[in-house]
Amino acid sequence: MKTAEWATYVDNARNGRMMLSLFGWYPDYIDPDDYTTPFLMSTANKWTGSHYANQTVDDLLKQAEVKVSQSEREAIYIQVQRILAEDAPSYPCCKAT
Repeated sequence: MKTAEWATYVDNARNGRMMLSLFGWYPDYIDPDDYTTPFLMSTANKWTGSHYANQTVDDLLKQAEVKVSQSEREAIYIQVQRILAEDAPSYPCCKAT
């Protein structure tokens, strides 16, 4: 992990020179969808630079989005978690030097 001046960071992120970047994100409502879809849905996560794409995860997130029952949604998010444990699309790294 390396640090960079802001202008360099932005340039590197916009030009795809970093494997993953995050410009800022704040959950605007407390719901699992707000903590998953922006980062995992293949059509929504381009802003992170992760390029993560898994059609099964996409389908599960779409299903969870429309369920009313909390228990049904929970079961879907558990499936997503299991897939993520296998895929490991991102993970925290060592401290910056």
